[in-house]
Amino acid sequence: MTDAPKAVGTPARSPAGGRLLLTPGPVAVAPSVRQAVSRTDLGHREWVTRRCLTEVRRKLAALCGGADQHTSVLLTGSGTAALEAVLCSVPPPDADLLIVSNGRFGDRLEQIAAVHRLRHTTLRLPVGRSVEPAAVRQALDARPTITHVAMVHHETSLGVLNPVPTIARIVRAAGREFIVDGVSSIGAEQLDLAHDPVDWLVGSANKCIEALAGLSFVCARPERFESLAAIGPRSFYLDLHQHYLAQQRNDAPLFTPAVQLLLALDEALALALDEGVLPRSARYAAHSERVRVGVARRGLRLLVPAPDRSSSVTAFEVPPPLTAATLCDAMSAAGVVIYPASSVAREAAIVATMGQLTTEDIDRFFLVLDETLAALAPSAVGRDASRLEAGVY
Repeated sequence: MTDAPKAVGTPARSPAGGRLLLTPGPVAVAPSVRQAVSRTDLGHREWVTRRCLTEVRRKLAALCGGADQHTSVLLTGSGTAALEAVLCSVPPPDADLLIVSNGRFGDRLEQIAAVHRLRHTTLRLPVGRSVEPAAVRQALDARPTITHVAMVHHETSLGVLNPVPTIARIVRAAGREFIVDGVSSIGAEQLDLAHDPVDWLVGSANKCIEALAGLSFVCARPERFESLAAIGPRSFYLDLHQHYLAQQRNDAPLFTPAVQLLLALDEALALALDEGVLPRSARYAAHSERVRVGVARRGLRLLVPAPDRSSSVTAFEVPPPLTAATLCDAMSAAGVVIYPASSVAREAAIVATMGQLTTEDIDRFFLVLDETLAALAPSAVGRDASRLEAGVY
């Protein structure tokens, strides 16, 4: 048993109740969202809960740009639950699925497909770089049997934003169905179902929507959900068609949902729709730019080129002799939570600017980062940023 990392710096008050979450979910939420959880005790079959469920589903479709042409189905579970619900419900037994992966969460789609024994192939592309639409077109041309394509919009393992709207048009032109993991993008990255031909869009409550963790959803046209009746169930709890029937026809959940989280999501969606996707994206991007400039000034290499970055996640290399785990654990002990980066062999960390953050929160991040580096890796302090690779901050 090893000693816990020593705290560096003094935690300040933050929107997360004393701890500053700079992670791609969970995120710091508005006070009204947190208060909604304790508003009242409700049964899941009460008319108030059923009305809230219906309103949340409407707001989710609106946030995704679907308006009256799309609907959504809510699930109790993380974003991965909704992804699995789609992958085990949508492709028929004779489907041929193309998975496009440029990081950990693209690989997760492959893992889910393998568990359900779906016929699939993976187009594995460079990690830390956006997917080239031409590569998807070539893969479709090379394999005419492909019926479905699945990929991640915002690959948060390093903070890469993939050009899903462009790829959606390629997939539609090829006559295939398109499944998109929008778990870390819905609410803050441009994707509009009214104009972007995505057939199945999967999301989560606790990232850019700024609600609490534990709920996820699938957004699609009603006729898409109706078409699942011909495929038949391959899961009991995650049967997307049965959830749709219960929620669409009966205005009721199929199973007991996380009722209090539903109230919080309703409030968060009202705030998100009021703010708007583009203003929220700009708010996140302004904080991210502050992070990226500060990281670069400290001589820490950013891992994703500027054109490929999302508005809300930044990955940077952790200087030796530190490991990413040591850095993140020490900062967490000081009240600032960041994560080790995945999808790369090198030691790296990610900082997310999703959620209710201020410039003072970003300043606090750098205060704790500087004190952590000074305490644990003094040789890394004050390195010359000119050593950074061209094209990267």
